[in-house]
Amino acid sequence: MKTPITIRLIFNDLTRKGQSIANTEEYIEHTKGQFHGGSTFPAEIYLDADAVIQLREMLKAGLEPTFSARSYMEPVFKKGQASYHREMRMEEKEEDGEDHE
Repeated sequence: MKTPITIRLIFNDLTRKGQSIANTEEYIEHTKGQFHGGSTFPAEIYLDADAVIQLREMLKAGLEPTFSARSYMEPVFKKGQASYHREMRMEEKEEDGEDHE
């Protein structure tokens, strides 16, 4: 059984293929709004009991786990239905920077 855990997501950096794009025009453009260093967002994750204990132990030890966003769940509402979520994935781009689907 999964347990919902409320966490704070703290915006740290923007990366592409594992490399920071800080101090670039692209970084500046994308961090003008709510996403800038230190921005905090409430979130809920679902963990099994062992993972809850493991997370608790990491935090007690002063460790800060960090995560990368590779997808997110976008809420979708249909008339007369409860909301459901559709996963939105970041597509990998080829070396030339173009999407090729």
